[in-house]
Amino acid sequence: MKVFVKGNFFTYIDANNLFWIDNCENVIVYKNDTESSTYNILLKSSNTRFTDIPFASINDETNTPYASQAIFEEYIYQNTGVRFQQPLITLDDLNDVVVSAPSNGQVIKYNSTSGKWENVSPSAIGGDMMQSVYDTDSDGVVDSSEKLEFIGKNSTGVTIGKTKVVYISGATGTATKIDLGANFPANRTAGSALTTVYSIELVNAPNSSSVLYRVVNKETGNSVQGTVSTNLPLAT
Repeated sequence: MKVFVKGNFFTYIDANNLFWIDNCENVIVYKNDTESSTYNILLKSSNTRFTDIPFASINDETNTPYASQAIFEEYIYQNTGVRFQQPLITLDDLNDVVVSAPSNGQVIKYNSTSGKWENVSPSAIGGDMMQSVYDTDSDGVVDSSEKLEFIGKNSTGVTIGKTKVVYISGATGTATKIDLGANFPANRTAGSALTTVYSIELVNAPNSSSVLYRVVNKETGNSVQGTVSTNLPLAT
């Protein structure tokens, strides 16, 4: 087997005489421990890893063995510009981390009983605010969530339909109805549905016994305003 650098390219020729080449900046050569006589090579561009390569089997470009591990390691440093790597570790190598059968989407959660960080599915943490639940089309917008629904009923308990006007008041009695005139037609169920939009402004000064209103037909620009002073909640 051969390991050598030519120009900016790192070359590894394996036992089957296959050539593996990558840019020097994408190569890491490391040992499993500082005293090891075997080496591992990681080619990051292709995410290819070669493990447990005996130093005794590594030769240079001319098929000459390196005189010592120290010389080989210095050669790697001088020609790649990266200091020789002492062992790479994975998350599971940490003393306070236990990773068992990891799967996509899992996270690390601390277990106070074991004193370890462990891999768990997000649902094990509590709650269900996950993208897979609330953003099923992955567009960054919540698709659905818990709904708070209001259902209006009249004095006899009959559900008020969507074509009705609902007056909300803290007072009892009949709510005041005002005819706004022909410029403000109601959207009746008979005939074609209207597309007109109205804007409504209500003003009630503190401790006032009247409410000022202004309604604007956003399609025609017509407006009407006035005052309501009956059937109102208490002033205070």
